[in-house]
Amino acid sequence: MDYRIEEREAFAVIVKAKRIETEEGNSTEIPAFWGEYMSGGLAEKVTPVLGVCGEMSSDSKDFLYGIGDFMKEGQEMPEGFDVWQVPKSTWAVFKCVGAMPRAIQEMWNWINSEWIPQAKYDILPSYDFELYTAGDTTSPDYVSEIWLPVKEK
Repeated sequence: MDYRIEEREAFAVIVKAKRIETEEGNSTEIPAFWGEYMSGGLAEKVTPVLGVCGEMSSDSKDFLYGIGDFMKEGQEMPEGFDVWQVPKSTWAVFKCVGAMPRAIQEMWNWINSEWIPQAKYDILPSYDFELYTAGDTTSPDYVSEIWLPVKEK
């Protein structure tokens, strides 16, 4: 699979957040939340280029998931949105090619079942995110990325 390791300074994201149940939420609740975001006019307030998983405690059965964009200098905060501060990190960045949400879901399955068990990195308990590029998300050639904060074992 196609991935790279990248250093990135701290940055802020502006998101509309929702609590997601970990059991079935990744495959059902998150796509439904994206549908609500797009149909509810929120994309006109903040362009949805990121899906961000908030930090989750080890004893939790849910997590905060945000849809939004990188915070820009002087950007105003629309009502109902939050700013999350993402710390400086080393990232494992995985390229996904294919129609959404299938391509992202398949990449997450591969990361969890194959990459994590044999990787020379540990995933850090911090924010991770999906980056969505401009284009037709239903295209078999659509490109997106998954970013995971990591440290070498």
